[in-house]
Amino acid sequence: MKTYIYDITIDTPLGIKKGRMIRFSENNTEKGYIEILGKQNEFTARIEPGGKCCISGKLKTLIRDFEFEGNGYIWPDKLNVTLYNGKRSYTMNGVLKEENSDEKVL
Repeated sequence: MKTYIYDITIDTPLGIKKGRMIRFSENNTEKGYIEILGKQNEFTARIEPGGKCCISGKLKTLIRDFEFEGNGYIWPDKLNVTLYNGKRSYTMNGVLKEENSDEKVL
């Protein structure tokens, strides 16, 4: 399994919020969590060759919790994804902070 840790920002109506996204990649399965506003929010994603992605999950904010779907690009070194909740959209950008692999070398 490979683990990617990104420093992220999400553009919200109350301003830009900083956090991080931890993505686990194994056997064509992408999942992880977004840490923002002191909360951990799980997501799942599908990433095509070239980085194009679809992502879904739930975000917990200070005011409410909401489900989201999104699309954009997730590359090993950065990401640019738009998250949608109804008519609202939130831009999430990030850069790779750390990459780990627990694969054993024979």
